[in-house]
Amino acid sequence: MDQVLLNALDTSQPTIKHYFDIVSGTFLWKALPNYTLNPAKQYSRMPKGYIRDSGLLCYLLNIQSPEQLLNHPQFGFIWESFVTEQIVRLLQSKLLPFKAYSYRSRNHAEIDLIIEGRFGCIPIEIKSGSSIRSNQLQGLTHFIENNNCTMGLLINRSEKVEQLTAHIIQVPFDRVVGLGI
Repeated sequence: MDQVLLNALDTSQPTIKHYFDIVSGTFLWKALPNYTLNPAKQYSRMPKGYIRDSGLLCYLLNIQSPEQLLNHPQFGFIWESFVTEQIVRLLQSKLLPFKAYSYRSRNHAEIDLIIEGRFGCIPIEIKSGSSIRSNQLQGLTHFIENNNCTMGLLINRSEKVEQLTAHIIQVPFDRVVGLGI
């Protein structure tokens, strides 16, 4: 954790970690460990987390309408948290054994969600928009290449399933829920 933040909170890192463990036990917070295929490489060790109840999050942020949500500066984070939680719950409901991770390298490459199970490793990028620029796929493309993944998913608010590259498929969020992964 950033030392400036720890100083501002006037609390030690072990205490903050303990608090997050307590909140995780209440099912309000979910921490995703950082994906590390090769521990010798330079990965961020800090887990990524999110508030599991997007309704509660919107209430705490005083978001009272869909219009306010779409225009809120935290909409991207809220969307990413909501989609991540829905994917995790969907997989749990199918009783598929899997592990969920996030990925951040020390050079700030990031993958929002990585699902690993008997089906392999599937990196998932989550975007709140309905379209994407090709340069926004670079991190996902590099992860797929470096980890020998068969494919990666881009989940967003688009209207159709579309093959974006040889190994990346765009899937609208409403189709993910309907897929029954």
